[in-house]
Amino acid sequence: MAKFTCTLTQHYNESIPNNLFTYTSLLLIPSRRMLPSNRYNTQDTTTPLFTYRDTEINAYFNDAFISYDFGYVVVISGKWLLSTDAYAHLTTAPDRNGQAYLFELDYDSPSNPIITASGLGAANDVLGYSASMLVSTSNDGISGIVVGAPASAFRNTIGYVNVYTSQGTSPSFGGTFSQLVGENVGDNFGYSVATSFEKGQKSFILAVGADVLGKVYVYRCTIDGCPSTPIATASGNSLGNFGFSVAVQAGTSTVVVGAPKEGKKSLRTHN
Repeated sequence: MAKFTCTLTQHYNESIPNNLFTYTSLLLIPSRRMLPSNRYNTQDTTTPLFTYRDTEINAYFNDAFISYDFGYVVVISGKWLLSTDAYAHLTTAPDRNGQAYLFELDYDSPSNPIITASGLGAANDVLGYSASMLVSTSNDGISGIVVGAPASAFRNTIGYVNVYTSQGTSPSFGGTFSQLVGENVGDNFGYSVATSFEKGQKSFILAVGADVLGKVYVYRCTIDGCPSTPIATASGNSLGNFGFSVAVQAGTSTVVVGAPKEGKKSLRTHN
């Protein structure tokens, strides 16, 4: 089976008969309760290579998790697929802890992925509200997984971001672990995250948005993890939700910040 670099992801809303939504993006944030998540070969969009449902994911972990929004954020890079459920929780703890799942896709047997899961957050942390992933193309480089937990969306706590870095071409939740924490209660730290490799793929830039505070934090991460002190910060109008969205230009440390409620000033850049 030939490998491919683009996917079509299809979601059905079972509450509305015959309602079909088709997305052609590598990063998808679906609406709630759109259950099946399919990936297609772009040369044959009629037959999915595989389909995962939240009930199937739970079965992999012996029904330990209850999944409400599996596929809340999805990111794909090569044979690696990262999917989150910001509202998942253990069957013994009915709170919005959140969860992230890493799939290693076998192109010969795509229906039998290797799945690992990150640790659940605390009650109502909504871990997986934002996510990003980088996969090195060299054994000398590093791969990274970033999962945000803004927390204050449901409770009055400080948000955080979990970062997992590992050497080589295989991302892993078992790599070096770093946890970056916001400054204040209710900042929404971790509401948005973005990453980009620096030259040589031995480090990457991570941008984290805290839109309630109106601030973005920029970190440089290596195989040793992400230092708790950012290399730069950018502040804007909190009323404009500065930090609502972030992006990092490939191969540079240029960060783009969105502030959707600030009118014509909704796009700013910071080097």
